[in-house]
Amino acid sequence: KKIESSSTSTSTSTVEQPEKDGGVENSTTLPDVIETKLDETISDTDAGYTIKINRILKGVPFNSDQVEKMNNAGGATGYFVEISVDNSSPFNFDVISNYFALLPEGNEYDNDNNADWFTEYAQKNNLDLFEYLDKIKTGTKQTIWLSFVVYSEDDGKDLSLVYTRNGIKKSDGSSIPEKTIKVKILEN
Repeated sequence: KKIESSSTSTSTSTVEQPEKDGGVENSTTLPDVIETKLDETISDTDAGYTIKINRILKGVPFNSDQVEKMNNAGGATGYFVEISVDNSSPFNFDVISNYFALLPEGNEYDNDNNADWFTEYAQKNNLDLFEYLDKIKTGTKQTIWLSFVVYSEDDGKDLSLVYTRNGIKKSDGSSIPEKTIKVKILEN
């Protein structure tokens, strides 16, 4: 796999946590969600995709049915990454949600996009999640959120967004090889 990296420029702010539905208080206090603005771009010129990485949210709360599971697993942190996709592919190929993963520094295995665990927060804040196998069609532009779980053993590590596109077989029989691009988006 060909891996390309880039540096990160960021600014950080805190986002207020929404109140729990129905006024019911949590037995534990959730930390504020921390927003870091980004200005990074993934350019897959072979396929005709441009993906701008706008910002990352750290500390996104899990759905209420996932909290106990995360605590039993030793703890974890929820992350959202906002991307703007311009799919100008001349080959009529879609950008698929599973092209993206979050990789903690030093890890061999990345964390896949995991929208199902964060739907409550996304709905409450009107955030459009890029769910499993969702697609952005050729000729369209869309801003959407990726969502990830980073387990406590990886807490404090630098994070990179990894884009991996499968090889593309063109109608003339030729092909475009698989491509992987890694962009560091959070330095801890």
